[in-house]
Amino acid sequence: MKSKNGSRWLEAIRSRAPEDRLAQAQEKLAGHGVAVLVLSRLVPAGRIPVMLACLMAKWPLRRFVRGNLPACLAWAVTYQLIGILGGSLFKEPWEGVAAAVVLTVVVSVAPGLWKKVRRPAKA
Repeated sequence: MKSKNGSRWLEAIRSRAPEDRLAQAQEKLAGHGVAVLVLSRLVPAGRIPVMLACLMAKWPLRRFVRGNLPACLAWAVTYQLIGILGGSLFKEPWEGVAAAVVLTVVVSVAPGLWKKVRRPAKA
């Protein structure tokens, strides 16, 4: 069964989505499949482009669910642990929030820095 306005909705999303992010997500999906879907939940601003890439790549629903289920569980466990650790490590709630923001920025920037360090200098 197809949606009445599904293709119109998808086209509206395509026109608004950052092309570079969607292209990157589709490339990663092709190379790594379900693992990218799981990891996208844990990377800030990673979930939406990857989910859109799955939609635009016309992933079968069964394959998407097979990746999305562990992704949701990983996200829930990660944020539960952050809450537990934050509550036990810091006296004030704002300290835990500040630490989470710093950790999020570090985790977001680290892969790009790692690529730059690992990439051989061009002559």
